[in-house]
Amino acid sequence: MEGEALHGDGTCWVCRSKQGLIKCLDCFGRHLACRECCLSEHQNHPFHRVELWNGSSFLKSSLYKLGFVLYLGHGGQRCPCIVEGDDIWEDVEFDPETGFCPEDWQEIPEEKVKKGPENTLIIVDSLGVFRHRIGWCQCSDVQDRKMQLFRDCLFPASLDQPASAFTFAVLDHFYIDAMECKTAAHSFFRKLCRMTNNAFPNNVPVRPDTFYIIISYAQPFSKNRYRELMRISRQWRDLLARKRFGFGHDTDRIPAAGDLALFCPACPQPGINLPDDWQTSSDP
Repeated sequence: MEGEALHGDGTCWVCRSKQGLIKCLDCFGRHLACRECCLSEHQNHPFHRVELWNGSSFLKSSLYKLGFVLYLGHGGQRCPCIVEGDDIWEDVEFDPETGFCPEDWQEIPEEKVKKGPENTLIIVDSLGVFRHRIGWCQCSDVQDRKMQLFRDCLFPASLDQPASAFTFAVLDHFYIDAMECKTAAHSFFRKLCRMTNNAFPNNVPVRPDTFYIIISYAQPFSKNRYRELMRISRQWRDLLARKRFGFGHDTDRIPAAGDLALFCPACPQPGINLPDDWQTSSDP
């Protein structure tokens, strides 16, 4: 069976000129696109899951394998201060006839990285765990890297040399899951691993400088993002509480005891819902 039999004439739905071999599982319609159009369409959707047509079936792939670079500070666009020809990453060769990269479904070899693994991050989103090349902003008034991540709604797991980050969306997702469904952090992270790779959830990317690491349940949690999720989620909830009680932009005042507590109208409150003689009254 050919790709044309599955999806119309098999051409890219964006440019209508090249062969469409890539299907996004999270875009509406799941139309086929060529590599260039797929990368362009996902500049502001970097956490979508894609599959690649190999001539007989769709195989699991990723934007990372296709050469995607997540640029920060310019709405997904490449920083204009990056000198032309001095890109952080080399491009990925892609065979439009077979749909395969020459790495034969392995991640891009580390020797292709020009400036080291610090430009690769593991990013956890509600749709799974992703590895991405990062194009840092290089403008003259650029902020440090942790603030670049924060400004693009990514919460770094470290403020010194971040190697992983969590999207604001997944932190909100975990907060609601924990409040309403009583989901434990370990179960939530295992669910994200399943969404990343349902067949082999232990093969999700966990470090920016390695390719395929098999994680055993017996190994310590430091081998995945569970420990970081526990810490960052607590920081996220504390920041939400501070913002809701007026401490979001007031850095000069530290919350005192009870300042972050919700007022309960059902609790006995002298002068509010208790009689004036409640201390001496014999009435029950």
